[in-house]
This record gives sequence, C-alpha cells and structure tokens, in this order.
Amino acid sequence: MTESDRPVRTGEPAAVVERRRLLRVGGLGALGVIAAACSKSTTTTAPKIKAQQTGNAPTTNPNQPPPTLGPRQPTKTQQEDDLANLRTATSMEYAIISAYQALTSQTVTSGGAEFDLVVPIFRGHHQAAITTLQTATRDALETAQSGPNKEDFAKLTPAVVVYEPGKLKDEKGQPDKQGNAWFWANVIEPTLPSLASANDVIDFAHRLETIAVATYAVSAGTYSAADLRHQAMVIGAVEARHTAKLALLQTPPKPGAPDSIFFTRDGLGIDALLTFDAKPSTSAAGG
Repeated sequence: MTESDRPVRTGEPAAVVERRRLLRVGGLGALGVIAAACSKSTTTTAPKIKAQQTGNAPTTNPNQPPPTLGPRQPTKTQQEDDLANLRTATSMEYAIISAYQALTSQTVTSGGAEFDLVVPIFRGHHQAAITTLQTATRDALETAQSGPNKEDFAKLTPAVVVYEPGKLKDEKGQPDKQGNAWFWANVIEPTLPSLASANDVIDFAHRLETIAVATYAVSAGTYSAADLRHQAMVIGAVEARHTAKLALLQTPPKPGAPDSIFFTRDGLGIDALLTFDAKPSTSAAGG
C-alpha cells in the first residue's frame, strides 16, 4: 500500500477528562448523624441505637441501610449523544459487513482459505451487534420520551432515529447503502483497490475490527445509561476476538492503516457522526 493509498486518519481523541466526567452518574449522600436527645428523667427509654464511636465518628443504626442517592438523571444532551452514538455504531457495523462482502468478492485479492472460513462467522457477529444496537436505540428513545426530557424527544419516531442503510445520503448524494457513508468513502472504498496480497486483505480486516473495538471501548465511557455501557463492552469483547483471530493469520502488518480512529464524537469529524434533529419537521426522514 503506497502513501497515497493510505486511508484518512483523524487526530487522537480529545476530552478524556470529559469522558471520565460522564462516567459519574451520581454519588453517595453523606451519612446522616442519628442524634438521641437525653432526658433528665431516669425513666426515659433509651433510643434503639448501638453507639459505636471512635473520636468524632457518627452514631449509626445498624438496623437501617445507609442513605444513598439513585443515578443522576441524564441531561437532554447526554440522551441525544446516546442516540447519536448508537445509530453511528450501527452504521459502522453495516459498513464493516459491506467491507467483508467486498473482501471476499472476486474483484479483490483473496485473503486465503482460512480467512474465507472465518468471514461468515464474523459477519454473523456483526449482524447480531446491529440487532442489539437497533433494539438499544429503540429502548433509549422510549426512555427519553418517558423521562424528564420527554418534550424534547416527543416528535421523534424509531423510523427516524434507528439507523438503517439507504436512508441517508453519501457525499455524492446517493443512498448510503454500504453503511456509514463517511467510513465507506474515506476508509474502506479507497483502500480496496490497493490490496495486492492475502496479507493485505487480512491486515485491512484486522484494522477494521480494531476500529470497531476502539469504538466500543470509548463509548463504554460516554453512554449515560449502565445498560448501554454494558452492551458496548459485550459487543466490543466479541469483536476483540476477531482481531485476535486475524492477528494469527497475519504476517507482520504494514504501518499506516486506519487503526487510530473510532466512531464516537471525539474520534471522528462531524460528517461521520450520525446526529439527528430532535424536533424534525413532519417531512424529515432522519439524518
């Protein structure tokens, strides 16, 4: 692969501190001090409290659980980001499936017999991830529409928010049938003609899977809901196994392939992130 053939790379992610901040979903409230008023009367019944103090430690009641605060309600912006990241990850998965279809076609150099055997398995995993992400998008939308920010999401429908290929337009104004239009046009499509050997094919597939793993590793720290973070980690773990298998098929990989981008707001330009209009007009089709 020549220098001119290398896929577009973006900068390293910024706002690491911001991602850490978003992990904080609330804290424990301070433990209350239980005070017992002492009466001068010797007949007053003592409170049912087992005093266990050292220095200035509070007196606590072992029969009661400590007071806690529930998770902090997500803001409108956090819920919009959740939905945008879910649909963007879905579009990435569709693009990777399209890439595997191209990598096993007769127009691209073969990746070898063993590569051809594992590709259908990988594609099945990516399809399962799409199903999970689309369900998570519907659930996240339903949560947003029934929560404190429901007025901001009232006009949205699953047909608008849940990503399906072909609904949006690519850079040439054509339907994004291959998945994420930016990913396909700037990373996948320009690289396919430069694959000259089986190792090129395997190396490129490894890089695509690495992008996917990095995407889920980062998004696990940005989603506002615990179930979304969990799903990101589960999907990322499966796709990490893809990278391990492909690494066993590789000879030493070439430098310069697109392994330092990931599909979140921090990792890519705005053209690749699939945001949406929270208050679309009646004729809007999403995007």
